Amino acid sequence: MMLRRYLISRPGSHSHPVRLGLALFAAFTAIAFAWRLWVVLSVGEGSVVGVDRGIYKEAALRWAGGGFWYYPEQVAGPYTIIQGHVLYPPTALAWLVPSAFLPDALWWGLPICVIAGIVWRHRPAIWAWSAMGLCLSTFWSVEIIASGNPGLWIAMFAALGTVWRPAFALVLLKPSLGPFALLGARSRGWWLLGGAFVLVSLALLPMWIDYLHVLLNGRGPLAVVWYSIRDVPLVSVPLVAWAARARSDGVVAGRLGAGSP
Repeated sequence: MMLRRYLISRPGSHSHPVRLGLALFAAFTAIAFAWRLWVVLSVGEGSVVGVDRGIYKEAALRWAGGGFWYYPEQVAGPYTIIQGHVLYPPTALAWLVPSAFLPDALWWGLPICVIAGIVWRHRPAIWAWSAMGLCLSTFWSVEIIASGNPGLWIAMFAALGTVWRPAFALVLLKPSLGPFALLGARSRGWWLLGGAFVLVSLALLPMWIDYLHVLLNGRGPLAVVWYSIRDVPLVSVPLVAWAARARSDGVVAGRLGAGSP
């Protein structure tokens, strides 16, 4: 009972050793994230910085100009998945084509600022900062951010879903992360957005057939159903903040103070 009181007490209070330890651990994960990011950014030749941004920007503009979305070899038969191959469904074009015209600074800056702002809005309990720090400091999260992978935007859509439930449906733009999208399924707006996806999918039906071939034909170490697990830590950041938001903590703290079991 006492430990629970300390863990859910006012976020700004670090008087107890447990809370101080959590604060220090959160600071350590922040340093680890900064160090990993600096290492990635400082690599010269072979750096991943901006690579995925370039891949999807080029693919979206190519398709908008009348070209292909998936490479012909991806559709024709078995192929080894390599960097540069597009693995997003056709519905992602509704988002990736407009965003291809954004300045690169906004491609990174918009989702980072939205996620940071929503996390701050939730005012999560101090233990959550340690958990979020762990999620951010993984190599996968750092690589997604540095490379400009669309997974950064998927994390933003999840963050938006914590303040407006229908936005969770946007996570379906990456179907392999679909379980996160279900967090908003109790919202009527979520189903309306889902219906919009269905209409867009019908309009792009031939491309969906190609997409199925792309998935079934893929070979190599990247052709695994759990490949998108690399996105989970980053997408989890706003969800942890949401789960540990101060408002809920205050309700629980009030119940504990009233002697509730």
